[in-house]
Amino acid sequence: MQPGADREVLRVALDRQAAQDFAQMANRLKAQNPHVRVQPSAFVSFLVSDFFATYFEKDFGILVAEFFDAKSYHEAQLQQAKAQGDFERVMAESLVTIRKIKARSRRKSGQKRKAKSSSNPESAG
Repeated sequence: MQPGADREVLRVALDRQAAQDFAQMANRLKAQNPHVRVQPSAFVSFLVSDFFATYFEKDFGILVAEFFDAKSYHEAQLQQAKAQGDFERVMAESLVTIRKIKARSRRKSGQKRKAKSSSNPESAG
């Protein structure tokens, strides 16, 4: 981000793994060129904007799966099933839909993402 560029403040807290991933990326960039200066806010701003422009549409279904609230969806379907009177069919379809959406997730049910091996940084690219 250029000095004096328009900024909008949005505080984002990274989980431990994401913070470690950021540190690895920053250290690798600095090791490649000692004149690289990595400001966390500017770096994350670049990543978000670049991801949006490059990958957002392609990975849209993955993002839906990652952040899908199966419990609230299931509860809404339960209310619909009660109203329609076709309880078994609606609830069975609800579970099929949940499984189909969640199947696109990169982190399968309950799994935390695993750190990629940093032993060979060239293989990460």
